[in-house]
Amino acid sequence: MMPIITIAKEKGINVDKIVELVAQKLEMPVVDKFLVDEIREHNGLTSFNSKKSGEFQTQYDVFTKTNFYNGMILGSGQSDLDHIRHLIVMDEVKKGPCIVVGKCARDIMAEEGIPALDIFVYSNNESLNEKEKNNSGKYDLALNIGAFGSELCADLIEAAAKKMAEKIAA
Repeated sequence: MMPIITIAKEKGINVDKIVELVAQKLEMPVVDKFLVDEIREHNGLTSFNSKKSGEFQTQYDVFTKTNFYNGMILGSGQSDLDHIRHLIVMDEVKKGPCIVVGKCARDIMAEEGIPALDIFVYSNNESLNEKEKNNSGKYDLALNIGAFGSELCADLIEAAAKKMAEKIAA
């Protein structure tokens, strides 16, 4: 069985092509911010609902009826959103192997004790900030998209996932 694959990236890097190629090669679904946002919206859990029973919603309404306001009064609105993201990601992961895209993906898997193939994608060493340089060593595989391109990065992820699947099966 294929492992969960987490893909984090350097700020400003587009990994859509890599994710698309890996998903096709390994026939795995993708959990990314678009899916999380779609699920949150479907369940009325967005941080800023733009409509209020079909009426115009004032800025006051937005402020007082959202996680932003609640976070200021009760705690962190961002932590509420992070918790919702965590629940949605875990719900998808429980369905089976998938590709989870985002900076929090590796942390969620580690917190839940779920083994995963953790990938970090960057464009070149000079563009990484100090925090990213320190964190890149925490991943199983760090790939320079600037040097390798999307297709080779996807091939390397596929090979690593298959190797990890062999070790899981053994």
